[in-house]
Amino acid sequence: MWPKKILFTYLLIFCSFTLSMMVKAGELHLGAGYLGIKTLHYAGSDQTKDYNLALPYVYYKGDTVEAENGFLNTTFLSTRFLSIKLSFGINPEVESETNKARTGMDKLNYNFGIGPIAIFHIIKGESFSMQLESNIRREFETDFQYTSAFGVTQTNYLRFSFKGESWSSELSFGKIYGDVGYHKYYYEVATEFATADRAAYEAKEGNTGNIAIFSFKKRIGDFLFIPFVRHINIKDAVYVDSPLVKQDEYYLFGMGFFYLFF
Repeated sequence: MWPKKILFTYLLIFCSFTLSMMVKAGELHLGAGYLGIKTLHYAGSDQTKDYNLALPYVYYKGDTVEAENGFLNTTFLSTRFLSIKLSFGINPEVESETNKARTGMDKLNYNFGIGPIAIFHIIKGESFSMQLESNIRREFETDFQYTSAFGVTQTNYLRFSFKGESWSSELSFGKIYGDVGYHKYYYEVATEFATADRAAYEAKEGNTGNIAIFSFKKRIGDFLFIPFVRHINIKDAVYVDSPLVKQDEYYLFGMGFFYLFF
């Protein structure tokens, strides 16, 4: 596990690199606003959590770097047919203390993943594009004092992108795989946590689930609207028989509203 000072140092280097790339060239937008998300505690849970966040908005797109709230892509290779990028994504904490299925079990912390993406450009146009994406990420959890790795995920996406004069949208269909460590973190029930209503369960690697995502981005003057919806189907997941799984599909809804001052 990493001490907090080391994690902070890496974060500072990461931010400094990103800002240095922004001032060189590319499309940059800065703003502030609101992001609301309604989601489950974790995939398979039957309890929901609302996030209402006031936060800054940062978007940058250059020749080798694309960044927006919650993700960062750095391009290492770009051709007409293939791009290879480094991707970084952040996820909020998932409930455990108030989750009935996980009563008495360890808390699930904030987590983030980092790893490469290979993007195969099937159709590459100004107003429409279609691409096949394959990424692999090392997953980490953190309580902001220590950070540790807990698993690996691999996702294959078919992504459709549409773009107009003041709007854009994306529709993606993906299949996710996870290793033993990833599934163990969320779905394993150790013997000491087994109860009459929660049997012991040993996690295994394999299919994590299917995902569909639709997002829409519309700019009106200095205002930006970003509604999105995500559907997760885990009916064929290898952990679907875990006692921590209470339903096998769910929707995540969100809305971003930002005022852009640059």
